[in-house]
Amino acid sequence: VIASKDEMRGTNVKWLATRSENDAGLSFPYDGQNKLQIDVLDSKSKNPRIFFTIDKGQYDCGQYGCYGAMKFGGNPVQEVSFREYDTSGSDGTILIFDGNVNALLSNIRRFKEITVELPFYRDGTRQFKFNTSGFNEAEKKI
Repeated sequence: VIASKDEMRGTNVKWLATRSENDAGLSFPYDGQNKLQIDVLDSKSKNPRIFFTIDKGQYDCGQYGCYGAMKFGGNPVQEVSFREYDTSGSDGTILIFDGNVNALLSNIRRFKEITVELPFYRDGTRQFKFNTSGFNEAEKKI
């Protein structure tokens, strides 16, 4: 659980985040420790949002979106779509899930292991493993 205080409005915002167990293994200048983070915002609302942020690097997304794959537990691989989340200073490091967010959230709650595969500029695809076994307990805290 991550908490952030909005000083202007006097409110606290909490959301769920988990980091990959493995590094991306990207080439220079993005080499070194480089993990993927999944942020789940508004998980208890009708319109949750799920973001994927790499520490450093650039996703390889064309003008029609960005495509990757996800695997939940031992189930078959699913093709998924994302779009770049353009915010000041992100430099192409943030994606927002562009599919059925409620179905993805349900799978995150249900499975303890998730693998996400994403394309990187000049580095091909990389797979990231996540342990989501503590997600449901953490969600109770927000």
